[in-house]
Amino acid sequence: MADLADIAQERIDIFTTAALSNKHVYTGESARFCINCQEPIPDERRRAIPGCSLCIDCQREEELQGRNFV
Repeated sequence: MADLADIAQERIDIFTTAALSNKHVYTGESARFCINCQEPIPDERRRAIPGCSLCIDCQREEELQGRNFV
């Protein structure tokens, strides 16, 4: 008979597997210019984050604003 730790671990494994299988990795082309400020997005960022559409400054600002509304 399984104890509570075994049951908990089984549920963790199920949820972890489901979460990882639902993860979507965007492989589309990144924007060359930020959609907010129209400044060029550096090639390093475009390669590191496929599909990005914001420069690092605008992305940081968007994330900070998002924290204030949660």
